[in-house]
Order: sequence, then structure tokens, then C-alpha cells
Amino acid sequence: MTQLPLQPAFQDALDALATTRRPGTMRLYRTAMLRFLRFLSQSFPLLDRPAQLRRDPHLTSYLRHLCQRLPLLSKKSRYNDLVCLRRLLDDLAGAEIDPAPPALLLWSDLPRLDVYLPRPLSIDDDRLLSAHLAASDDLPCAALRLIRSTGMRIGECLDLTTQSLLHPSDPYWALQVPLGKLHTERSVPIDENTRATFLRLLDLRRALPSAPTSPYLLPRPHTRVHWYHILSATLHQASHQAGCTAAHITPHQLRHYAAPRTMPRENVAAATDGPFGDHRCGIALGFAKPLM
Repeated sequence: MTQLPLQPAFQDALDALATTRRPGTMRLYRTAMLRFLRFLSQSFPLLDRPAQLRRDPHLTSYLRHLCQRLPLLSKKSRYNDLVCLRRLLDDLAGAEIDPAPPALLLWSDLPRLDVYLPRPLSIDDDRLLSAHLAASDDLPCAALRLIRSTGMRIGECLDLTTQSLLHPSDPYWALQVPLGKLHTERSVPIDENTRATFLRLLDLRRALPSAPTSPYLLPRPHTRVHWYHILSATLHQASHQAGCTAAHITPHQLRHYAAPRTMPRENVAAATDGPFGDHRCGIALGFAKPLM
């Protein structure tokens, strides 16, 4: 494969970041790097050293290119792209040999993201779906009930182990949510119904061939993607069978049931450090806005 101009220098910065980033995160950095380098090779073919980079014309032209390219990129995609590129450029500016100029990309260059309120299910859809899931005594439906009652992300549910049930003291129970999206392990308080759902999952998983050798609550044949597709398909089918009016319900929407239930009006401030793993005030208080 032909190497793009400046790619060796960018690759060194990418390799250094890979020592402290997850593989999924590094895919974002690599995509941002290649998109930028392809643009430079087409628009500025004589550019071959990081020290030659300039905010104008190289970065300003690239910012226009991101807004005008087809197919159009969403604001979120452009934001992620520029955040990753800015970090790579900052690292190149700190290089000992042939450094790039500083401040090539500024925070003010990032697009302002739209802020949306959470989209919970309607009261009727939530009631219909909840009744249908409660009447279905199988592993996928029990897992969806667990997500609904705890407010966990689907990925966090898939990473639960058979030892995740905690009993700090009578009469309290909790689930230990492993390291996930926010790189933070936490405990989620649960009620008796949720504890019963977890215990039922332990019973149901025993019928699976991989259960004896897998530590996970939902035993994986290979990767957790297998269960992600199963839970998504089960939820889609259950919503139709239950008669829900929403055209498409995602596992993430089930989290919104737990948010207002565990954040009463007088404790809205606790949303900034609640059980949902949303440590940023803006995200956590999004759940509370409909209550205020």
C-alpha cells in the first residue's frame, strides 16, 4: 500500500497514543489521520514535512472540506474527527525533530454539537413492553428487564459476570458494573425485583453449552457482539408483539425508565453523580430536565 505524505510522522504519534487508548478509540484516531492526510495529498501534494504545516491554508482548507464533502458528515462525526486530529497535531508540535507549528487547530474550530433531551418511551409503550418482557421467561427478555430496571448501558450489561451481585449490608443489594464506556467501575443499587431478575438470569444461563466455562452472566461463544444482536432483535420483536406505537425502540431507550424513577425532584442535584455512569453534569441533568 502506498504511503501518504506525512504518514510516518503521524504514525509515530498514533503509535504513542495507542499505549494508553483502547483499540476502538484508536480506530477513530486512525480514521481522522487518514482522512486528513488524503486531503493534503490531493490539495497540497508538495507538503512532505510536519514543519511545513500552517493553519492557513492547510487547516482552514481542511475545515471547509469537512463541511462540503459528499456524502456529508454529521456534526458529531466532524467533531470526533477534529478532536482526534487536534491531539495528533499537538503531539507533533511537541516532537523533538521537525516539529509542527503549535495551535494549528483550535477548540473554537470544533462544530457546536446539538443538545437533545433523552427520548424515553411513551407511558403506554413502556407499560406494554414491560408487561410483555415480564411474561417472557427467557434469557434475552430477562436481560432487557435488567437494563430497564438499572439504567445500565447494553454494553455494561453484556460485561456483567455471575459474581456481579453485591450485598453491602441488609437490606441493600447492588450490581457491580465493570469498567466500560467511562473507564470507571461502579455499583448500581437495585431493588428486590431487580435482584430476582438477576437470579433468574443465573438459572436460565445454565442451559447454554458455554455457561460452565464463561464468567459472564450472558455466556459468549466468541465476542459480546453476538449478544448485542440478540438483545436488539429480541427488543424489536417484543415491541411489535406488545403493540407499541414507536416504530423503532433501542436498548438505550430502556435506560430512561430508571432515570426519573431514581431521581426525585428534591434530589435532582444528585444526577451529576448518579448510578447511570454519566459523570458529566450536562448529560446527567438531561434526564432531570423533564422533571424540573
